[in-house]
Amino acid sequence: MHGLHRSAYMGERGAYAARRQKAFSSKTKYWSGIGDGMAQGHNMLPHFANQQTWADGCPQHLQGVLSHNRGMTIYRTFHNLNNCANIAIHAFLLELERVLKDEGAIPDTVAYQIDGGSENTAKCWFALCELLVARRICKMIILTRLMVA
Repeated sequence: MHGLHRSAYMGERGAYAARRQKAFSSKTKYWSGIGDGMAQGHNMLPHFANQQTWADGCPQHLQGVLSHNRGMTIYRTFHNLNNCANIAIHAFLLELERVLKDEGAIPDTVAYQIDGGSENTAKCWFALCELLVARRICKMIILTRLMVA
């Protein structure tokens, strides 16, 4: 079973590396990115490391988007917003908007990798991708979701 699992995720790593390389070699034709969020409990404010505990802290959520050959952005929300697909999708759209502003156009091919988190199982991810292609924002979207280990 481990061998089967390893062959599956190693294949995805190779495909991810190829998509990332296209973003470096053909920046005007290809955009590649990866998004991930960090649990609110891991980012409690104030943060005292292992020295003290704080019962009335303020949890926050960090959503990061790595845009290959273009930079990285971290978005912060607090506990008044649920960590759900809306935040992950909003961060993705903000990155595409930034590419449009900085470069004047969104490349024809957009590749985005999301992790196996529950916020990335929503069908609205697929609806968004279909909408972006239907509205001719880009010609093709490659959305990949990592396997849950």
